[in-house]
Amino acid sequence: MGLRDEHQFDSALQAELGRVLVAVDHAGDFLADGATDVAAWLVAQTGTVRRHARETVRVARALESLPALRAAFASGAVSYDQVRPVTRFATPETDEDLARQLPGWSAAQVERLARRLTPKPDDEASTARVRRALFWRPDHKAGGFRYRGFLPSDQAAAVNAALTARAEKAGPDASTGRWDPFASRCADALHDLAIGDRDPGQSSLVVMHVDAATAAQAAHEAGGADDAPASADPADTAGPAGPVEPAGSADPAGSADPADPADTTGLASPASPASSASPAWTLPDAATGPRKSSPVAADPVPPNGLLGPMAVGRETAGRVWGTGGGAARGDGAPPRDAG
Repeated sequence: MGLRDEHQFDSALQAELGRVLVAVDHAGDFLADGATDVAAWLVAQTGTVRRHARETVRVARALESLPALRAAFASGAVSYDQVRPVTRFATPETDEDLARQLPGWSAAQVERLARRLTPKPDDEASTARVRRALFWRPDHKAGGFRYRGFLPSDQAAAVNAALTARAEKAGPDASTGRWDPFASRCADALHDLAIGDRDPGQSSLVVMHVDAATAAQAAHEAGGADDAPASADPADTAGPAGPVEPAGSADPAGSADPADPADTTGLASPASPASSASPAWTLPDAATGPRKSSPVAADPVPPNGLLGPMAVGRETAGRVWGTGGGAARGDGAPPRDAG
């Protein structure tokens, strides 16, 4: 008996085993031996592993409704390795056609075909979503980490496309002039995607652009519920940075009280009563360095002028004098320089 004859004989024995298993299953004979199902009975009778026993029973049950494939298997025309994957997608309508073509296919070809044609359950998408996971563990012997996991098809497609694109753009190794294996380039691509264009360990930089109205609202909320609402008029945004003096307190020339000699900018002192209610920026001072919490308008903006005009100063007799925002001095003179 040649090798081919022995192979056909083995296939015929496998087909007969399947027929016996189906008969035992239908009759319930496995219960007499104390087995819970026919797969457990097969494990007890032959000593095979349970995973293999369950698959053998599945194939035997599937072949009941596929007479043409069952006959080809029993005759030895196809092997168990060929018929096992085809039972995942074969139907009574395709039974004869598959039985005719199957002898010309290898087991690996049938496996690939089965992965593509096996019907998917209706809840596959939600099940795949639940199963998503990524694990890694150190491999001290190899000097690195090993990764394994699962992604749903839509997420996996995006990851695969990104890795493939980067791997294909990678050039040859600078030291050897040769191309690294594709798997190695994909590993490099995964690392590049993780760090982006940054150096390892460098923090990410996020730039936010905020309009003046949004900044004013945020400053108002941060200052407390008692703060006055922000005004849309740049000149009005200065607001009283210090206590407002009565209208009659101005001198005959109409000029406001002079500023504190130590305060060359004309800004109210941080200790003024309004400083506790008005939000503040830290403004630079050419002579003394950064000032501490100088009170500004209820609608503050950064002093770089990128977001719009800013008015700071003191209101006296209902008029603003100081700097910024087109505010006029109390004596009618142009706004003085805050420098």
